[in-house]
Amino acid sequence: MGNNVEGFSLGDAVFGYLGSTFGANAQYLCINSKKWVAHKPDNISFEQAAAIPYGALTAMSLMQKLPLQAGQHLLVNGASGSIGSAVVQLAKYQGAEVTAACSERHKEYLNRLGADHWLDYRQAKENWPNKAYDAIFDVLGKCSFEQANTSLKPGGTLFCASFKGRHLWRSLAGNKGQAWRVKCALASYSQANLTEVARLITEGVLTPEVSKSFPLEAIAEAHRCKEGGLGSGAVVVLPGQ
Repeated sequence: MGNNVEGFSLGDAVFGYLGSTFGANAQYLCINSKKWVAHKPDNISFEQAAAIPYGALTAMSLMQKLPLQAGQHLLVNGASGSIGSAVVQLAKYQGAEVTAACSERHKEYLNRLGADHWLDYRQAKENWPNKAYDAIFDVLGKCSFEQANTSLKPGGTLFCASFKGRHLWRSLAGNKGQAWRVKCALASYSQANLTEVARLITEGVLTPEVSKSFPLEAIAEAHRCKEGGLGSGAVVVLPGQ
């Protein structure tokens, strides 16, 4: 630990995030103590702590840009991934009614996280509920304008965490003359939000889930497991074991 580090002591249990950088899997790393590192909550393991920062920080940043009001109905399209599952939990914490759109094999997982309803993401657009949602949080940018037009209430928002040119153009054009709007946003990361994530974990609002763990020596198998779409939750690498 460097001489100018404040707020941390040798031996503290910490967790954090390196941001959208290319790197490698390693046992040790150096991280700026004023960036995205915080004290690990006592009520989760190191495995769980490793699993949550990316999804929770991304979801929290984007939810701050939506924003969502208590009592509103949110559809999370792509709810079973690390970002979508965090959005479900944060939206419930904010008092929203939440529908999780994902495959049937993830239905039980999303129910455990507090989703009020489940929707098969493969359903044809004509089977999506009519004028049911105040906002659609589209994690992967796969919700069509036709689906949004069917399902959003007047004044509703199609919020795109991933977006293509047509989404960005509609958003920048101001959505003039449209009954609902498109909003595109990029996530930003802060130590304050990571500290808030730690608080919400401690209070039981956010629950990290690990589907499988691998030692560093089995890193290739870990990548194959994740790329194969194993269940719900994160795949975690355990260095030094």
